[in-house]
Amino acid sequence: MTRRSWKRRTMCTNWKTAGSREGTQMKSNTERFVRWLLPFAASSLLLSGCALFPKEEAVLAPPLVEPAPVSYEVAKVERETIAKSIKGSSTFTSPIKHELYFRDPTEPLQSFDVKVGDHVKKGQVVATLDAGDIELDIQTAEFELKKAQLELKAAQMNDPYTLEGAKLELARAELYAKVDETKLAALDVAKAKLRVAELQDTEKKRYEIDVAQMNVSEKQMRLQTLKKKYEDTRLVSPIAGEVTFVSNEAVGDKPEALQPLVTVADPTKLFVLYKAPDVEYLKEIGVGMRVSLTLKDNTKLDGRVVQAPNGIPADLTEAQFKEHGDSLVIAADKLSEKVEMGTPVDLEIKLSEHVGVLTIPIKALHEFDGRHFVQVLDGKSKREIDVETGIQNALKVEIVKGLQEGQTVIME
Repeated sequence: MTRRSWKRRTMCTNWKTAGSREGTQMKSNTERFVRWLLPFAASSLLLSGCALFPKEEAVLAPPLVEPAPVSYEVAKVERETIAKSIKGSSTFTSPIKHELYFRDPTEPLQSFDVKVGDHVKKGQVVATLDAGDIELDIQTAEFELKKAQLELKAAQMNDPYTLEGAKLELARAELYAKVDETKLAALDVAKAKLRVAELQDTEKKRYEIDVAQMNVSEKQMRLQTLKKKYEDTRLVSPIAGEVTFVSNEAVGDKPEALQPLVTVADPTKLFVLYKAPDVEYLKEIGVGMRVSLTLKDNTKLDGRVVQAPNGIPADLTEAQFKEHGDSLVIAADKLSEKVEMGTPVDLEIKLSEHVGVLTIPIKALHEFDGRHFVQVLDGKSKREIDVETGIQNALKVEIVKGLQEGQTVIME
């Protein structure tokens, strides 16, 4: 290679190298420019894109609503008569009731045909058990008793106690013989001695009489036992009255011991039996207090309390106390012809009454921690006022102190 060609080649190589460096530098500058320009381009695109959506309207404020006026249920403080009373409902019934039952039944029912509402007579049989041959046994026992009584009478015909009379007769004959020793006197003495001889066996006669008496007693006891056994097979009403209860047993069933089958009440003696929901409800009621009775047709009757929980005897059984411990027995002064067993009746007993006092509805009274107060409406505002109360009933309460007539109280 000549010096000229080598120089030309070297210059060409240097030119390529210099060109390559320039190209690399230019590429690097371009990349930096693109990276710098990219955020601005994105922001510009975002802003130009937002211009494509429709323009939003401004949010309107909600309309102002006038609040509705507050309304209260109110009442006026009034001056009137208020009474505290106990009210309830019950029916007329008879306190004289007899529950009929068998004490120790061993046989099934043979007859049982009464029903509620039937009127029975005193001594009427309302139910019987199968008595078997008891009636025949009673007839036999009656015959044996009569026979024993005849045997006793026969034994008593030779009464040993006539011996004393025979001794007196002998003494009299001996006395006459001393005065008159005639044959007649001797005959009298002989007769008297014969009479005494006949009565010498007194112990034997006494034994025969005692045996006969014991035989009579035995026959009487047997007859009484059979009659009692027969009576135990029959339910008999001890009074004339009305059947108020009949059990579900039927002929052929064997009843349980002491289980009532029939209840008979005396309809001529009617009272009102009122059972309270709680005995505390009756703690202020005593015997003698007046009662107003009202029938369903609005017929008015006057009555009085004849039995109250605070007046029942202390020696009642648990069952009796359970029946009467929370109840009142009320007697009408005069019964109406319309009244019979089961007639419904409303009752009212006034415990106390105040005339011309301030009252408010019971719903207007509030109580908290022993404090009584009301809310009074004064114009459009309300305020609390402490009050002192008197008697109250289910609807009204007496205001003793704290309010004036005509004020408006809020009921809540």
